[in-house]
Amino acid sequence: MKTIDRISRNLFERNDTLLLVDFEKSKSHIIEMKWHESSPLFTDNSYGKTALNYFYKGERLGVIPFQLEFLLAVFKESESILNLENDWDDNGSPTYDIQTWKAAIHFLIDYAVTLLHDFNRIIDKPKIYNGPRGSIDILWDYASYTFLVNIEKNGLNASFYADNATNTQRIRGEFTLDNFKKTLIPFAVQL
Repeated sequence: MKTIDRISRNLFERNDTLLLVDFEKSKSHIIEMKWHESSPLFTDNSYGKTALNYFYKGERLGVIPFQLEFLLAVFKESESILNLENDWDDNGSPTYDIQTWKAAIHFLIDYAVTLLHDFNRIIDKPKIYNGPRGSIDILWDYASYTFLVNIEKNGLNASFYADNATNTQRIRGEFTLDNFKKTLIPFAVQL
């Protein structure tokens, strides 16, 4: 077994399994992950610290700094959207296209990394839902604000809506996913 120390973390490599042990705040959390020789999980150092690669069915969809590792659970939970069949709601809803789902994942990674590195802000944890007409919704629903990003079925365009807790301030807009200024959409953080 090989041990690799990280800030308040230890990474143990044993055969084909990685154990990430988190000793923060006197709590020990162990996350077990399978090691893929052709695509290591913990090798990208482009963020100054070791980062996580997110894979879906062997395809790397993005690199996530450790500060945003909570997004892995969000992504994993959203994978069930891809298993919904035609007319899953008995109202004629279509299946969800993998390209639309990937576009939502790419958007969320890009958005979260931008807020982290350009503004030193860690986004709040969102939920990813199946949206209307084959679209994907990314929702932040907190006591102080609501922020919804809808990725259209084609995976090319998106729209957003945000409001504060008292509904006295609202904003909405549209953008294309391949060319937009992240600073022109609301920040998904509680101030």
